[in-house]
Amino acid sequence: MKRKSVSELRLIQWLAVFVVLVIAVPIAWKMVAIDRAAVQSASDDRDRILSTVSAGRLDQAWQWSTDYLKNERADAASLKELGSAFLVAGRPSAAFLLFDAAAAKGTDGATDALLAQACLSEGHSFEAASYADRAVGLGAGGPEGYDLLGDCLAAAGQYADAITAYSKVLDGYPFDVPALQGKAAAFQAIERYGQAHAIWDTLIQSLSSDTTEDGKKTLLHAELQRAYSIEGEGRPEEILTAWTDLLTTAMAVGDVELRSESLSGLARHALSTGDPSSAVVLYREAIPLSTGSRRTYERLLLAKCLQGMGDAAAARQEVAALVAETPSAVATIFSDEDFTPLRAFFF
Repeated sequence: MKRKSVSELRLIQWLAVFVVLVIAVPIAWKMVAIDRAAVQSASDDRDRILSTVSAGRLDQAWQWSTDYLKNERADAASLKELGSAFLVAGRPSAAFLLFDAAAAKGTDGATDALLAQACLSEGHSFEAASYADRAVGLGAGGPEGYDLLGDCLAAAGQYADAITAYSKVLDGYPFDVPALQGKAAAFQAIERYGQAHAIWDTLIQSLSSDTTEDGKKTLLHAELQRAYSIEGEGRPEEILTAWTDLLTTAMAVGDVELRSESLSGLARHALSTGDPSSAVVLYREAIPLSTGSRRTYERLLLAKCLQGMGDAAAARQEVAALVAETPSAVATIFSDEDFTPLRAFFF
């Protein structure tokens, strides 16, 4: 058998390469095109879901998101973007599933922080604290990371640990508003009112020159909580001044909720100084401005004041009207020792 020459072998090799190129290159280009189309399709699906969330059609958006979660081309960044949109829209459970899917593609501190936010919004405070702690451990620290950890710990009732987290922020950023708010509230929760009062003073001072709407809102909240701290300290003269000043501010800015809370604070002060008749007047002014559980509580306090003044008929009438409107008030009367005298109206 005649052996092929070198030139013939090279020719055969080039022919083989040519055949491979003729067959393989179109296939490769086709695969690239398919891959690009899949990526573009996933991007289009993400944009469609985002616009649907923005339009408020959350059920439809979530229905499409369930398919998107199965899409292999859905990258972590897109999943986190969608999760954040659902979180802002008030669907933390949907946000959590999207963040969790993003974490499965490669967890990091930022993703764990998002998982913590979703859990916190859902009311799962212990899980939130665990994710927030891991986020900080993975490097998502700084003020935002420790503020979030403090919020999660406080929500879980771990106030001492929350104070430590907020303190880490304040060591480097002494006027960080979320940390000051969180630390003061945590001290209040464990009845360390003097320390809370001092922090509210610092926050109020730092916000005094903030003319933005958010700044003004935060300042009013700080002034309200400062009044509660002074009340907790049991300083009668300062309490009267604090609630009176707040009532004046509430009237000036037209803040109905602040006005209601200020009137209630003045009513409690009147009661503490042995003036139930003034408390009755103040509660009658505050109650129409109140809502929810605070309204119920204030109406029970009004009834207790009337009963203490010897007007049992008016007290009974107030309790009967309240129970007819809010049956759950009965549970409050029989579970809260403050309202023991009102139990007589049920026997």
